[in-house]
Amino acid sequence: MSLETYYRIQIKDKSGKVEFDSGRRPSHSFVIGFIDILYAALHAYADYELGITYSIQIPDVTNTLRNVMYVMGDELSGTFVNEGWMGVKAEDNDDTYGIVIGSGTGPESNSNYALSNKISHGLGAGQFDYQRHNFVNPYTDGNNVELAMSRDFYNGSGGAIDVKEIGIYARTTIDTWPITYAIICIKRELLGATVTVPNQKTLTVQFIWRTTI
Repeated sequence: MSLETYYRIQIKDKSGKVEFDSGRRPSHSFVIGFIDILYAALHAYADYELGITYSIQIPDVTNTLRNVMYVMGDELSGTFVNEGWMGVKAEDNDDTYGIVIGSGTGPESNSNYALSNKISHGLGAGQFDYQRHNFVNPYTDGNNVELAMSRDFYNGSGGAIDVKEIGIYARTTIDTWPITYAIICIKRELLGATVTVPNQKTLTVQFIWRTTI
């Protein structure tokens, strides 16, 4: 069995008509944050000794080491209170995590902890309106099982904007109480060619996760 990922980029007009479609392209840019969070998830166990935490240090998107926890347990209630290792479904107008886009051109590296230059949410010059995510439930396609996630970005800035990199930031629980979170980059893709998004057009970025037997 193998795990593969792909990305697809589209530009749409106000009516939703597709004006550009990159087609499905291989994505090969998981970074160390993905493996670190996966390690934390696989390592998890419920220790109900009050106040005890277990964690792994992972750099967040500011390159600050954060203690991402395996588990925090409460022996009084028997509650497993980790609220998630890899949350990516950010809501409308939230550019802090989920699928993100940028204009940077720094080289891809296993040690990338953020996009080179993330484009911020907004309607000002050089900004995109970050919209909510869409998920397609896992489905079987022959020998493959796929999961798709996408996000729209509306350009209301008044001018064209170049997009040169895309990625995924995950919100993950850290070992503080009450529960707080860190933002960890799990994927950064440097696009082969710049995608220029005209004013009043919508950019759609989709990632597809596939397992193959």
